[in-house]
This record gives sequence, structure tokens and C-alpha cells, in this order.
Amino acid sequence: MKTLVRPNRFLGTLLALLASVSAFGEPCPKGMHWDETTKACVCDAGTHWDEGMKMCMPDDAPPTCPPGTHWSVEEDQCVPDVPTDPHNCGPNGHWDDGMQMCMPNGDTTLSFHINQYLVGITESGPRGRTAFSAPNMFMLTFQQKIAKCDSVKVQWMGTTDKWTVPALGTPELLQTGEANKAGVPYVDAQHPHSTPVMGLTFAEVHCFGKEGQNAFTISFSPRGEATAGPEAFMHRPSAEGNPNAPLSHHLQDVFHIMSTVLAAKLDIGKWSIEGSIFSGKEPSPAEVNLDMHKFDSYGVRVDRKLNDHFTVGASAASVLEQHRVPTGQTPENPTRTTMIASWLYTNHQFKGGSINTSSIYGRGSEEGYPLNSFLEELRVNFGEQERDHVFSRLEVLQRTPDQLEVNIVGDGKHPEWVKAFTLGYERNLGTRGGATFYGGTSVTRSFVPTDFKATYGVNPLSAEIHLRITFVKNRSWSKGTKLKPLP
Repeated sequence: MKTLVRPNRFLGTLLALLASVSAFGEPCPKGMHWDETTKACVCDAGTHWDEGMKMCMPDDAPPTCPPGTHWSVEEDQCVPDVPTDPHNCGPNGHWDDGMQMCMPNGDTTLSFHINQYLVGITESGPRGRTAFSAPNMFMLTFQQKIAKCDSVKVQWMGTTDKWTVPALGTPELLQTGEANKAGVPYVDAQHPHSTPVMGLTFAEVHCFGKEGQNAFTISFSPRGEATAGPEAFMHRPSAEGNPNAPLSHHLQDVFHIMSTVLAAKLDIGKWSIEGSIFSGKEPSPAEVNLDMHKFDSYGVRVDRKLNDHFTVGASAASVLEQHRVPTGQTPENPTRTTMIASWLYTNHQFKGGSINTSSIYGRGSEEGYPLNSFLEELRVNFGEQERDHVFSRLEVLQRTPDQLEVNIVGDGKHPEWVKAFTLGYERNLGTRGGATFYGGTSVTRSFVPTDFKATYGVNPLSAEIHLRITFVKNRSWSKGTKLKPLP
């Protein structure tokens, strides 16, 4: 006969199991254990609870980020996605031209960004200098949704250059542009930017289209960007990590700081079309003010996204210029100048890295003489978590002897070709307290014509070493309730 399990024995076994559960806690999923203090299942040692994944994850695993964001090892926080298509940020984000990134959606958003350099520079040749400089910029953006497809935006771009950059400007051979408070021009130096207000813009944005993917923006800036020239160098991905302004800055992207700008922009499909009127009198880089002037100049700009990797653009502007002169001298009569520019941006991803390039042509004039400029920039990110960055810049442009204060036999206003090539490296050193630290270095070789060699020497060299600190913080609110902020 078969032996049957007696009911009382089965019942006893069941009671014993229940007693053991009661004594040792509730049964927990794999990777968790019962905690008597909290009376709950908790993650095993070396792991943490990830709310997004709804499971225990290793402590060294990156947290799950809200939709529209991703975990940045460099910044040690969730950051907005930067899409291949900058006009497609997904349902939880939108593209911000000023911040140059996808921002989280919400009725109200507030964003803050800092980029600070600490640079040591040394140069060879008769014009060479050795100096320390700390150029920087910060940007604060506030945006408020006022209707389903309408929002207002206030953006302030600032700097402390007046107090952190040498009085003679940041050393940069062959650089020109602007004058100090006394009207003395900055030569072989990059001028400080208008302090503390580089830009202040008030804008209204209206979206339209089947899914609101198109936008019309109208803005006014007491000081801000006119619609001409390529994206300013400090915002270009291809120039990130290079603390120096391009030598061709005043022939290409100088329009990022103009006075009294009224602008309109239409983003429709792959096209961006802009127009503006503004004052041709540039703000003084050596004074703390926010002066405004009458409209006397205008510009138009068009960008076309060819695909996910290539964008082309062109612009033209008619500018009424008046240069500052040394104290006591009679101001020059304003002159009207036509400035044109064209550009090509590329971005490509590869296994373990990315490449960004900018190819730019700009044309202006100096006292009636046309000046041409060509620029090629490249930045390659590679290595573990793309912590290593190589950047380069090649420039070929025209300068007049008078611009560079070079004494020659002949016409001092006749343009001559000069060249410069920069090669540099930057490394992500880590993140602390929300700030990311980078260390870098670069070398620049300048090439000058024969008539300039008595002043500059034979193709002088420049070298720099820098520390860069960045900080980004975003907040978003919706319908009176504060959304979970980006860490």
C-alpha cells in the first residue's frame, strides 16, 4: 500500500513555515532582504533602489533620468538631451537657441549656465606677452508659458571680463577689434566683453503647425544678437574648450553683441529665417552701461538643415559703423559697411566619440578696403566616456598694417594675408558639487607676410594652459506644481 502524508503532519509543516516567516520577516525579491527596523524589503549592500527601473541597481550604475534627459558622467547629473535634430527634442523637451540644448517642458522654466576659463598665456617674438586672464560668460534664462502655444522669455548673458581680463586684453597675436574707454584700440589682444551685460533679450515665442513643431519669435534686446553672421564662437560645439576668440571674429560672428536690436525669426521645417534692425554703434567693452541708440543698420540670416549631420547658412548685413577714437581726437564720420558670411556645420557620432566642425567665410571692410576671412574649426571627443577632447582652428584672413600698427613703406591700409593654426587638448578632470572641471593646453603658430616680420618676428609661437569650469542647472514648474528638477 502507498504511504499517505498524514493531514496533521502537513498542517504542522505549514505552521512551521508561517512561524519562520513571522520570525525572520516577509519574503523579499532577489537582491533584497527584510529590514526589521523599517519593516520593509531593502536593497542588499552595494546596491540602491532606482525609481525609474523599479529595482535594485549597483551603486556604480547611473541613475535613471526623467524623459528628455540623460545621465552625464561629466556633470554627474541628469542633463537635457542634445538631439541629432535640434528641432526635435521629443514630447518632454524643447530646443533653446540661447542655451543651445534641449530644455525640459513646463509652464515655467529657469536655466543657469556658467563657463569660466583660467588661462596662462605666453608668446614669442617682439610683440609677445606673458599674462594670466580669466574670460568667462554666464547665462540666465527664464521662460513662462502664457497660452497653449505661446510663451515669453527673458535671457541675460553676462560676464565679469572687465575685472578678470588684463587691461590690455587677453594676449592673442594678430587679433584686433574694439577700443578701450580712452579710445585706444586693442591690438594683439582679445578685448574684454561688455560687462556685466553682454546680452539682455525679451522675446515672445509662438508655435504653430500640426504638432507645434514650427515657431515664430519676435524679440527686443537693449543689447544682444543681431541676425547676421554664424553662431558666436563661445556657443559653437566645434570651438568648445578653446579659450581664444577667432582672429576673424570681427569679420564673421561679431554680431552676437550689438546695441538696440529688434528681431524676428521663423523656424519652419528644416529652415530658419531671421531679420533684424539694430544700431551699428557697438557697446563699449570697457564701460559698465546699457546704452541704446537709434536703428541705423539691418541684417538677414538663413539656415538650412540638410540632414542630421550637415547645416548650411548665409547672412548679409548693412552696418553704419563709427569707431571710437582716443580722448581729445575728433570722432570719425560714420561709414556704411556691407558684411556677408556663409558657413557649414557638421556633427558625426562614432563608436566611443563624436566630431564637430565649422567652416566659415566672412567678408567686411576697413576704410573702404575689403577684408576676407576663412576659418576651419574641429573638435573631437573620444576616450572613456568621451573625457578626452582634441580641438583645432585654422584661419586665413586679411589684415591691414594700420590695424596692427605695423610701420611699412607703402600704403598702410592695403590688406595683407595672415594665417594662424591652433592645436589643443582638453581633459575632463571630474565633477564636484555640480561643477565640471577641465584641464587643457594648446599651441598656436602665426604666419605673417614679409613686411610684418620686423614687427612680429618669423612666424611667432603662442602657448597656453587653462582650467575650465562649467556649471548647468535647470528647474521646471507646471500648473502651479513644481516638477521634479534635474539634479
